[in-house]
Amino acid sequence: MTRPRSGRPARRGPRVVRARFRLSDLPGVTVAPAFGAAAAGEAASRALSRAGLGHLGGHLALRGLGGPPRVADLARAAERAVAVALRRAR
Repeated sequence: MTRPRSGRPARRGPRVVRARFRLSDLPGVTVAPAFGAAAAGEAASRALSRAGLGHLGGHLALRGLGGPPRVADLARAAERAVAVALRRAR
């Protein structure tokens, strides 16, 4: 851990992941380049399949704030983004 000039340990801010998913008629999920993008894409595909829409696809855009996001955070954000996109589409 690095110490700032004040002598106190550096604080790590909260990791925030923002995700946006756009539905498409083409099968498959594309993901904007990011660390852990493969896991997030798989999570988005699973969420579509659980909703009975596995034949659809879309584009997932991920943005991390605060620090390097964990893969689990990316996957959770992807699932939520798919759920929001499906609610808006109905």
